[in-house]
Amino acid sequence: MTSSPSAPVPAGGISELLFFGNSEHKLDGKNRVHVPKRFREPSAATGGGSEGVSFAQFFVIPWEADGCVWLLTRQQFQSHASFVPRESIAGADAARNRQLQRSFFQSVEVVDVDVQGRITLSSEMMRNIFGATLPSEEERKVQMVGAGDRAEIWSVARWHAQSGRPAA
Repeated sequence: MTSSPSAPVPAGGISELLFFGNSEHKLDGKNRVHVPKRFREPSAATGGGSEGVSFAQFFVIPWEADGCVWLLTRQQFQSHASFVPRESIAGADAARNRQLQRSFFQSVEVVDVDVQGRITLSSEMMRNIFGATLPSEEERKVQMVGAGDRAEIWSVARWHAQSGRPAA
């Protein structure tokens, strides 16, 4: 596992938690991946400010436009969900709003963090990260990337391709 300095930083409390930095991790044969402690326990990396806070669940959203998945805490998910239009009953934009609601909410998954700090990624999330053809078990490496209000999980190959950095 490679790592760069990173941590969720509570700027004004947990509701403004920020993730930054990145690290490489390997998925096991059951599609489980370790979530860095700095993403699970804000106080572990910041030296305080959120003592006793530990995230036992994450909301996982496939972000197909980029080919990654997002990890969000409950509060971060609620914040993102607040941008989805609520009006769906009537009006000129009702059909469009309903489609936006379906598009956003239909693929959201809630995953628990196990006692070893891992989450299990579903087949759908794996396809979003790696594409239609999953790599062999030895090649299932992902990049966990802090992206401000969310963490992202990328295949190492896609991460290097989009970031313009050669793979190590």
